[in-house]
Amino acid sequence: MAVLAEGERARAAGAAEWLKRRQAVLAALQEALGPLELGLGARALSAEVVSRHEREHYRIENVLFEAGEGWQVNASLFLPKGDGPFPAVVQPCGHSAKWSRHYQVPAQVLARCGYACILFDAPWFGEKAALNDHYRNGYPCYLVGIWPERFFVLDALRAVDYLATRADIDMSRGVGMTGVSGGGFTTMIAGLLDERIACVAPACFSASLKGLTIADFYSPDAETVAPGHIGLGFDYIDWWAAMAPKPCLLMGGSLDEVFTEERVREVAAEMARIYTLLGFPERFRLFMDRSGHTYTFNMALECVRFLDCWLGGGQARELRLRPEEIEPEPPEALRCYPDVRANMFSLARSRAQKLARSRGRAAADVVAKLLGLSGRTLAAPQARVLEISQRWQHALEKLVVESEPGIPVPGLLLRRLLPGSPAPALLYLDEAGKWHALRRGGFLARAAGFLEESRIPGEAIVLSADVRGFGELLPQPSEYDLAPWCDVQCTVAGLGIGLGEPLLGMQVRDALACLQYLRSRENVRGDCILVGGRGSGAVVALHAAFLARWQGVEVAGVLCRGMPVCLAELVREFPQEWGYGLVIPSALAHYDLPELAQALAPIPIAVVNPLDARRRPVAAEVAAALYGLRGGQPHLALVCGLEEREEEEWALRWLAGVVGQA
Repeated sequence: MAVLAEGERARAAGAAEWLKRRQAVLAALQEALGPLELGLGARALSAEVVSRHEREHYRIENVLFEAGEGWQVNASLFLPKGDGPFPAVVQPCGHSAKWSRHYQVPAQVLARCGYACILFDAPWFGEKAALNDHYRNGYPCYLVGIWPERFFVLDALRAVDYLATRADIDMSRGVGMTGVSGGGFTTMIAGLLDERIACVAPACFSASLKGLTIADFYSPDAETVAPGHIGLGFDYIDWWAAMAPKPCLLMGGSLDEVFTEERVREVAAEMARIYTLLGFPERFRLFMDRSGHTYTFNMALECVRFLDCWLGGGQARELRLRPEEIEPEPPEALRCYPDVRANMFSLARSRAQKLARSRGRAAADVVAKLLGLSGRTLAAPQARVLEISQRWQHALEKLVVESEPGIPVPGLLLRRLLPGSPAPALLYLDEAGKWHALRRGGFLARAAGFLEESRIPGEAIVLSADVRGFGELLPQPSEYDLAPWCDVQCTVAGLGIGLGEPLLGMQVRDALACLQYLRSRENVRGDCILVGGRGSGAVVALHAAFLARWQGVEVAGVLCRGMPVCLAELVREFPQEWGYGLVIPSALAHYDLPELAQALAPIPIAVVNPLDARRRPVAAEVAAALYGLRGGQPHLALVCGLEEREEEEWALRWLAGVVGQA
C-alpha cells in the first residue's frame, strides 16, 4: 500500500523534523480517541476494595473503579510486603483472562521485587467478556464515532488515576507500564498520551502495519485501527517511534507465531534510529527471549532491571528469583465481580439512540466525506467486453468496468437482441454475487424479459455487477483465517477504515463507475437508469443513487430488497449478522438509510422486505415509523412480509411502473 511508504519518518534527518512528525501523530491519536478526562479533573473513580489476600511474598487487593459511563475496571493490585510507599506499574492484560500465567508471572515478579503492579482484564476476556467482542462488538462502535481503543486506553489511564489516590503508592517519579500482546498495544498508546507514565516495557506486540496486516493479512482488532490513519500515512511504527524520548524496553519472543522476530527487529531498528536522532539512544532497548507469544519469566526479570534504572532510583539490582517460585493464583483469588451492564455493545447502542434524536437532513458532501469520496467526480470509466453469448432472444455480455486504475469490476449485461430505440436499464448489486439473481430464470432474467419472444412492460437492459467484496471480488482467506478470531472480511474492512475509505465507500465508487458506463452505451436510455440491489448490495445502491444526484446524475428509481432497515441495526441487537462491510465511521452522527431515502425525493424508491440485525423481517409499522411514512413520503414504497416469489412479482410490477412513467 503506497500510502504507507515511510515518508516523513524516513526522511527525518534531524530532531526538529522528527518532533514535528511526532506532534502530528499524537494529535491524530488524540482526535481519534476523543476527549479523555483524567487526573484531578476527571469524574470520581468510586473505587471499592472488594477482597484482600495475604501471600508469603506479596499481597493482593482486588478493587473496582469506574472508567466512565458505568464502565468498571476490575483490577487486582499485587503489592509488596510492607507499608510502602512503593513505585507502581500498570499492567493491562492482552487477549486472555488476568489469571492466565501470561500476566501473573510479571505481576508476581514485580511485587516480589518491590513494585506495586495493577492488573486488569481487557474487554472480551475474563470478567469483562460479556458483549465486548473486539470484532463483532468493536467494529460497529465506529458507526457511532467511537474508536474502540478508547475502552482499552481509558482503563489504563484511570488505573493511573487510582494509583495516585493511594498513600502506599509513590508517584514521585511517575509510574511504569508493561503488557503483553494486546496489553503491549495498550501500553504504548497509553504511554504516548500520559506523561505520568514515565517508562514502558511492552512485550510480543510489535510489527509494522504493512507487514502484519497488509503483507501477512492478519485480521486487525478494532482497537488497533484508528480511522483514517493509514490515509494520513501513519503506520504502527510511527506510533511506536513517537514514544521517543520516553524510556522504552521492547520485548519479543523469537518463536512468536504472529509477531515474529523479523517483525519485532524491524520495529526496533526504526525506534532505535529515532531515539538516536533525538540524542537519547540509551533510553531504548530490545530484549528477545527464546519463547513464543507470551510474557516469560526472563522478560519479567528484564523488565525489573529496566524499571530499576528509570523508576526505582537509577541502579539495576541482581535478582535471584527462580521461575519455579512463581505459582499462578487461582481465578477465585482475582475476581472483582464488576457490573458488566456497561459494555461496548450497550454504550454503542445508547449513543446510536441519542444520535438518532439529534440528526438532521442527510448532506451529500458529508456522506461523500465519510465514504472517502470527496473530490471524486463521475468520469467515463474504462470498460471492455470480454465475451458475448447469444441465448434465445438475448445476448449476455461478460464485461469489466474499471472503476479506478487497476480495479476491475466484473459484470454481466443481459439485453435483448432485437434492434430498436435505446432501452431503460437497471444496475443491480447483489451481495451473493452477480449470477445470483440471473440463474434459473431469476429476478434479473425476468426483468430483462428473458425467454419472452417480444418486449414486455417494464423490460430493461440489466447489468449485474460484482463490486468489491461481492462475487468474484470476494477476498480469499489467508492462512491466518484458520484462527477463530481472524476473518479476511474483517481484514479488508479494517484496512478501509484505516485508509479513510471504508469498504462501502469503495463499493459505491464501483457502482458509480458502472452507472456511468451504462450512461455511455448507445443502446441505453440515459434518462431511465435504475439502481437496485439485495442485502448489503441494496445499501450500496441507495448510497450510489444519493451521491450520483450530488454529482448531477439523476437515476430513475432505486430498488432495495432485503437490506437492513437501517444501519443502526448493527448496534441495536447482538449478535448482528450483517458483517463488517457496512461499517462507516461516525455515519450515525450524520445520517442513516431512512434519511438517504427521504432526501432522494421525488425519485421513486422501493424498500422491499427490510430486515433487522439478525436478518429477520421487520414489522411494517416499525419500518414505516423509521422511514417517516406516517408524515407522508409519496415517492417511497415500503413493503414488508412478502414471501420470496411474491416479493419478486411485486418488484417486477414496481419496475414496470417506474419505467412506464419515465
